[in-house]
Amino acid sequence: MSDIKNILEGILRFVSSKYPTYSGVNGMIAFLVKPVDIEKNINRINELCAGEFPQTKTEQEIRSNIKPFLYESIHIESKTGKQIRLYHLMTDFSIVSRASHRDVKNRGKKREE
Repeated sequence: MSDIKNILEGILRFVSSKYPTYSGVNGMIAFLVKPVDIEKNINRINELCAGEFPQTKTEQEIRSNIKPFLYESIHIESKTGKQIRLYHLMTDFSIVSRASHRDVKNRGKKREE
């Protein structure tokens, strides 16, 4: 849920104008370090935006129609009422993260020998 919470908080920062959007197009990058079902998480985020988080002012839920791991959503900025297009890049570093963790553990074993 923390990954989902981070994405919701990120969306809200754009909608509330905490993060400026001069051209109406912005992006968010997620660095996933644990294996996760991205589609399942996207569906859960969309459910939360439509239900518990109406303040995200979602006009178009997060969907993938561009390239793998690249998603987009459309929201309304609270102060101006203008449309904001957010691109969500979901980068899966879980394989690298697991390999790195394994390497660190192996280095510790070598030192003990």
